[in-house]
Amino acid sequence: MINVIKRYTYVSFFISIIFTFCLYTPAFAQDKTEKESEKVTPISISFISKVTANPPLKSDGTYVLDRQAVNQISNLVEVLNNHPEIKLTVSLPPATISGLSHSQSNEHELLLTKLKHLAETQLHIVSSPFVTSDPESWRLISSFENYNDLLKRGDLQITNHLQTEPDRSFAFISQSAVIETLDVLDKLGIKTFITETSHLDPKPANEANPLIRIKSQNGKEFKIIFSDRKIDSYLADIGEKKTDGQTLTKDLSSLTVNTFTEEKNLVVKIPSNVSGKILNQIFDFFKNVPGSTIKTLPTFVEHLETKNLLNDTKYFLWNKSSKDVSQIAPPQNLAKAAIDAYSEVIGRPHPNTSFLYELLATTSASELVDKETSAYFNTIYEEIVEVIDSFTSPQNQNVRLTSRKAELPFTLKNNLTHEANVALILQSDGRISFPEGQTLEVQLNPGTNKIKIPVSSRTSGNSQIRIGVRSPDKDHLLQLDSNSLLIRTTRLSGVGILLFVGAVFFLAFWWLRSRRLRSINR
Repeated sequence: MINVIKRYTYVSFFISIIFTFCLYTPAFAQDKTEKESEKVTPISISFISKVTANPPLKSDGTYVLDRQAVNQISNLVEVLNNHPEIKLTVSLPPATISGLSHSQSNEHELLLTKLKHLAETQLHIVSSPFVTSDPESWRLISSFENYNDLLKRGDLQITNHLQTEPDRSFAFISQSAVIETLDVLDKLGIKTFITETSHLDPKPANEANPLIRIKSQNGKEFKIIFSDRKIDSYLADIGEKKTDGQTLTKDLSSLTVNTFTEEKNLVVKIPSNVSGKILNQIFDFFKNVPGSTIKTLPTFVEHLETKNLLNDTKYFLWNKSSKDVSQIAPPQNLAKAAIDAYSEVIGRPHPNTSFLYELLATTSASELVDKETSAYFNTIYEEIVEVIDSFTSPQNQNVRLTSRKAELPFTLKNNLTHEANVALILQSDGRISFPEGQTLEVQLNPGTNKIKIPVSSRTSGNSQIRIGVRSPDKDHLLQLDSNSLLIRTTRLSGVGILLFVGAVFFLAFWWLRSRRLRSINR
């Protein structure tokens, strides 16, 4: 009996051990799986986007916004508002931002307000030219100052309308850029250049580290950051397709999985043709990738530099040809000089001047063809000619001088509705000189103005002076009006005056002597 009890006890103990093992083994396995899952390779992610647009200001002075660009900006704004943890480096088209401010649409006004808010919280806005333009094109014709002007105008528009100053240290570069392009851009303050792997030769073997350096012949180094080639290609393709969230997640997972034990770093470029719905799914996926950290691009680059993962590969830029702008630069320079002179006439600042400078900047847009560019120049010169024709002076303003020095009255009419500044360029035939110089700067009130011109006559007789009314810039580029004044001088010469005085004294002496003699004879 005792043996039976012992045998039963052993069996019960054995069964309890098996039961306990079976009960707790899944938990153990689960705990083991969780610990293994904690060993996830870290992934740093930075999002970038470049928005380009047709110029909104047309040659007739109207604004027509690029609908595709506005939609792209709207999608970015709405999706970023849904994902406050996402930071995005973006290049915005400054002319379009300016165009939104000119729009009468409440929708555009609201979009601008939302953009302004995001610029403070989630957007890292980098410098971009006022309109789409290729820096290499301007470098090739030794007119890089034109591109610099576009960058300055672009920065000014972003600062004015979004209340944030663009980051000049980062910039997207076009596929035409070469090492010399980077050199001139570096002098403008750009230190990190954003491009794609198709622009690099050889193709980087380790895309887990998207930061490389390129050396110029003189040994100067330039930092290049590039977006992930496979993800770029995939996202560009789905922009034209209808893809469900499950497929998108599966595809991006296969592209993002890191088969290496080292840290992975991704720059993800948002394509221009992606819808708001897909963009939401893209952000949802990346922010939920195990081990992922979303960084702003400056922080991302700083992180890579700290890791010091650079290799010794010698890279080059595999560039495409740039647009020829050699036929645009000369008329641009001439038009700029004319606008500068025009602005001196009507005074700075003035809305008309700002409008003409914006028209001029728009002529640099890569999207324009020659015929369209010519239309912009025509509008500029039509406005300038209208001001030139606003100054008139009556003919036959003849003057009679009766003294050696005098002030000639000259009538000049200003038909503008505001004050204007002009320069009078004086020329004579040699008989008249100008004590205060041959150039007089005058401010004209609206209407008829009486101007006094100091002169000095050298001889008596008739003489003529020529008065040119020109713009007051240093080159006096614009001729506003011209006139001639006939001057008749009736004063006596110095010898004549001496003889006249002598004759008067003689007559006085003769009269007094004759009177005295008559008195004696009486």
